Amino acid sequence: MIKVIVDRKKINLKLKYDRYQKKRGKPKILLLICSNCREKIALYQKDGPGWLKRCYLDRIYPIYTFNKINLNQKFFKCQKCGQIFGEKIIFKKEKRLAFKIDRNNILRKKLKLLD
Repeated sequence: MIKVIVDRKKINLKLKYDRYQKKRGKPKILLLICSNCREKIALYQKDGPGWLKRCYLDRIYPIYTFNKINLNQKFFKCQKCGQIFGEKIIFKKEKRLAFKIDRNNILRKKLKLLD
């Protein structure tokens, strides 16, 4: 269990450890925000360095408006303004469901992990 501070509140999250995380390195928690209306969408556990290219469905923490999203939808979009963040894909290399992210439509903020 790990704690992060979001909106001046401490939130307990259980990090997801699997074979993918072991390959990529230390996890980070990102706050995903709509670039159009600044609506907070979800928290996401990202492993490894680099830009956010894909959001794996099993790494998204359903906080904020993401818990209203139907996972059967083809597109990952803002519930407030309708901005499309990405399209649902199956990442062939790992055979995992993910959203392929359009990085111009989503902002991300790295959250500090508390012990």
